[in-house]
Amino acid sequence: MAILSRWFPRFLSRGLLILEHLEGKEQSSTEGGIIRSANFDAHSLALAKPILKQICNYSRLQTSSHRWSPPPLLVEKVNVNGAIGNYASASDVVARDEGNFLDCGSEILHQSNAIVAEAFAFLTGIHLALKAHFQSCIVEEDSLNVVQNLKGQTHFVPWCICSIIRHQIKSCEILLSRILLCSYVPREANNAAHSLAKIFQPFSYFWLGSTP
Repeated sequence: MAILSRWFPRFLSRGLLILEHLEGKEQSSTEGGIIRSANFDAHSLALAKPILKQICNYSRLQTSSHRWSPPPLLVEKVNVNGAIGNYASASDVVARDEGNFLDCGSEILHQSNAIVAEAFAFLTGIHLALKAHFQSCIVEEDSLNVVQNLKGQTHFVPWCICSIIRHQIKSCEILLSRILLCSYVPREANNAAHSLAKIFQPFSYFWLGSTP
């Protein structure tokens, strides 16, 4: 695992260098239902996809007690994360079944509030689950504040996320009935979504798989 610990930062740096080289390319079409992006063309995203798969594999191989764990059979797990930087925030989502990479994406919000980014990441995640026709799924988020609000474990809802929590998310009754569990996990167990945020935070929109 010491080897992995040394390798992963270099791996992220390599991914960032590739994506910085690709930034600025314009592509609005969809190739085979696989790619939607405002900044990349299909060939460029083909280079990025293996990077994302390796991120998922790395998080599954972690030996920490707080590592990512696969969902039960026939259940999908959606890990979400919000990141902020340079007066914008990104919502980042990774979906997997028993350990296999299924889909992922990133979307930018033009504001810099961390809890809004985390709440919007959850909203993006449930939209992905609905679009992908997941019949049952688990959503994991590393923001305890957002998870407590979603589960009604606190009576205080920060004003900045009232609209997202009370209206947008809780109005998705059909989808919410398919969510078996919404749970808080430490950052170490949410590594794939967090790493996705690091890589794609500079870009306006990115999605692999069907766009929600």
